[in-house]
Formats: sequence, structure tokens, C-alpha cells
Amino acid sequence: FWELAAISEEQMPILLAARDRVRERLRRFRPADVLIHGDLVPDNILVDCTTTRVIDFDDFGWSWIGFEMTTSLFPLQVSDSFDAGLAGYLEGYRAVRPFPADELELLPEMLMARGLSYLGWPVGRPEIESARNLIPGKGLAQYSDERAVAGEEDGVCWLVRCAPKSRHIQPHQSL
Repeated sequence: FWELAAISEEQMPILLAARDRVRERLRRFRPADVLIHGDLVPDNILVDCTTTRVIDFDDFGWSWIGFEMTTSLFPLQVSDSFDAGLAGYLEGYRAVRPFPADELELLPEMLMARGLSYLGWPVGRPEIESARNLIPGKGLAQYSDERAVAGEEDGVCWLVRCAPKSRHIQPHQSL
């Protein structure tokens, strides 16, 4: 994301500080030990009656299951569906096996890491319409006047801040 010209001079140091804090926190965490899809979003899940298929494995790799969950939940932060999405994800996962509690504690850091990776995604892809929607000022920042792509308040960094009516994206105190 640091190569993205659309990020303002005011936003850049905030994003770099957030990146460094997330990187350090994840570096101190246990090693990534699960092979994940890496892009488990609705566009990559095909449902036909009772059959479900997952496609698009070009982002798969070793990570934490919490990061897989973060990828699925990230878009829900700008809606009233985040809490329900998180509860449903955990309920479904826990129906098969326990969800690692230590990864759930890192949810704010993993959401920030996913958000930063999405900011970097448009770099080198100006021809892709969906990439342009991720660029500050062209996508996330235009949901309402009360939202922003990056900011800092009382020393707390946030990547996307929702309007007051939504409590789903709050400054992450752990960053």
C-alpha cells in the first residue's frame, strides 16, 4: 500500500505505524500452522442446491484460521452484519472443531492486516475496476462523510472508521 499514490501524506505515517505494530504482534505470535484458502469471500464460493464449491486458490498458503475468518468477515465491517457474520462463522467452525481462542484475541490485528493488504492490492492493477474501488477516496472513503480510510485518534490507529450508527469498526485499542 505504501506505493499507492492516492494515500495522503497525512494517512501514510498512520498506515505505516499500524503496519509495523501489526507486523510485530503477529511476529511474536505462534507460527502459522494451517493451510488456508486466503480469499474465502462470497465471490469464490459457488452454491448449487445442496452442493458448495470453493474456487480461486491463487491466494492459498500457510497462515492462521483466524486470518481466513478475517478475510471472510472484513467486508461486513461496513454493514450491520459483522456481529452476525462473526457469530455464524464461529458457530459453523466450532461445529467441526474448536476455534483457537488465541487467534480470536488477535482479531483486531488480523482485520488490520487484511485491510492493509486490500489497500495494497490495487497497486499495479489500475485497469481492474474493483481495484479502483479500494483506493482511498474512490471506495471506502465514500460510504458517508463520517468515514475515512485511515486515521488516528488519541494514539489509536484505525483503517476504516464507520459512521457513529455502526459499532462494527471501532479504533482497535490493541494496535
